[in-house]
Amino acid sequence: MTFMSLAPEHPIVRRLVAGTPREKEVLAFCERCRLQSAAVRGDAAVEKEGVFTGAHVINPVNGERVPLWVANYALMEYGTGAVMAVPAHDQRDFEFAKKYELAIKVVIQPTEGTGPQACAPRPLKAGEMAAAYVDAGVMVDSGPMSGTASPGGIPNVIAYLDENKMGSRTVHYRIRDWLVSRQRYWGAPIPVIHCPACGIVPVPVDQLPVELPPETEVEFPPRGESPLAKVASWVNVKCPTCGAAARRETDTLAQWLCSCWYFLRYTLTDEERRDGGNALPFDRKKVDYWMPVDQYIGGIEHAVLHLLYTRFISKVLHDAGHVGFSEPFTALFTQGMICKQSSITGKLEKMSKSKGNVVSPDAVIAEYGADTQRLYTLFIGPPQRDAEWQDDAVVGARRFLEGVWGIVSDTLRPWPKNYAPGMEWFDLLERETHRLIRAVTQDIEVNWQFNTAIAKMMQFCNNLKWFNLFLILGRNKHIPAYARMREFASLTGRKVSLVTEIYDASGTKQGPARLIDLKQVRFAVESLIKLLQPFVPHISEELWVVIGHEPSVLAAGWPAFSEAACAEDVLDLAVQVNGKLRWHIQVPAGASEEAVRAAALASDRVKEAIGAATVRKVIVIPGRLVNIVAK
Repeated sequence: MTFMSLAPEHPIVRRLVAGTPREKEVLAFCERCRLQSAAVRGDAAVEKEGVFTGAHVINPVNGERVPLWVANYALMEYGTGAVMAVPAHDQRDFEFAKKYELAIKVVIQPTEGTGPQACAPRPLKAGEMAAAYVDAGVMVDSGPMSGTASPGGIPNVIAYLDENKMGSRTVHYRIRDWLVSRQRYWGAPIPVIHCPACGIVPVPVDQLPVELPPETEVEFPPRGESPLAKVASWVNVKCPTCGAAARRETDTLAQWLCSCWYFLRYTLTDEERRDGGNALPFDRKKVDYWMPVDQYIGGIEHAVLHLLYTRFISKVLHDAGHVGFSEPFTALFTQGMICKQSSITGKLEKMSKSKGNVVSPDAVIAEYGADTQRLYTLFIGPPQRDAEWQDDAVVGARRFLEGVWGIVSDTLRPWPKNYAPGMEWFDLLERETHRLIRAVTQDIEVNWQFNTAIAKMMQFCNNLKWFNLFLILGRNKHIPAYARMREFASLTGRKVSLVTEIYDASGTKQGPARLIDLKQVRFAVESLIKLLQPFVPHISEELWVVIGHEPSVLAAGWPAFSEAACAEDVLDLAVQVNGKLRWHIQVPAGASEEAVRAAALASDRVKEAIGAATVRKVIVIPGRLVNIVAK
């Protein structure tokens, strides 16, 4: 510490300077600072100003005598309103010390690879610093605390001060007084009337809520006046008590305040409210039935102004007996930000007009459609993390939706003539549909991973696309290509698309008039549309009608799946020889370990890999792989 600063409002200031040559100058400075709000004075961009009190204080740690100043950036709301200044490591203190030529002392040295000055010559020299060093490092010139890591060693410093009666640990809550009244048009009117005779009179219950005048009757002056004050037909009313001419309150509640309790209002219909005489905005019995809210979803920017104040209001209502809970929300999910490369800073930034990286929804919708924008935004990454918006990638979401439309259209086409595939393989399609429903339901309701839910639907659509293609083109001409595909899949461990299983069936039955007339295919297509509906509601509604249903797909409900139908009949297991992948085998789902070992050792490719070596051990990991140790 090289100086100490007091807030201009600090009560000790007047006593310190009373009767001193500096009294007039200090008090004049304090009065000027009081005309500025704490928010303005605390802004990092505001010029740092101060005045010397003429007094000095003793640093309790080292006994040094340091000057005591009054500074505009010192606030009574922060701590005790008296701040020990360490200008080498606080930017505001640094600017203040530079301006008034106060001492700057380095007490934290950067370590290798730490902060922007890590490559500068060490040690840091106060006279050469262009800004405060605020990154991590090691404390120096700090007496018994020298060598302590910063900021990780802060608890050690607090413990030292506490043990030596120089200070104590405390918790500081950075909460300021509310501002709930504003001169704006769009806020909720404060329901009081000002009468010259009766004073402030509440608006009668049967006249609630007070509605705003139509926007067409309102002027918006640029002078900070209340727009409502200019609407004579709205402002001028009779006093509910004496009938004399009176005026409505023209200030409104802050626009966010009503959003801190509106969920309680949803528990009561307008009709129920009117039947109850309009006396209460909600009913305790209804609130106790529906509340608290199961899930709160919001960005980190809502953590204070909305979430915290909602909790305050709920606690007040609870203590007053209006609700049966003190916490309004059971669970919190904080969503990430959509970021984009800034044309101004060149960095990946949160979208902001000042950063020049805002993407207009209207432009994306005009070119690609609303569903494309919704799909891309949800697919861009996990919802709890920040994600980067890339203009070129939006087209991929559009192509997927075009592909879905094409798949549904293909299922409506006539069945290929003279084509008679076996029906057994359609059971595989039904199983994969059940598994898709299960996976997407899990991702949405449990994991909150909307991007992976979309990815799984994309993969399913890719399978359906091949499925339609094989039916249209026929079977025989693709058999060689299919055989090579199976061999490649076995070597790499990749699964062959479910639709290629068509080649494993024997053609014995005549097909239906259309592909969608098969119950398994209709189940797959209808389920896909239902699963897509929360992500792309517009195209889902269109497709639902196209396949022969009435609007809306919402009325059809969420698709159901069967755990039994999801079960694999055949398992695909990797086979390793001495830890190296050599082949894949297929075994019945309920096969014993002995049967799995026998199947692996019977494979020609595995025999070739073992060669003349002797099999020492066969390790079976159920459902995954077989590892053969041979020497």
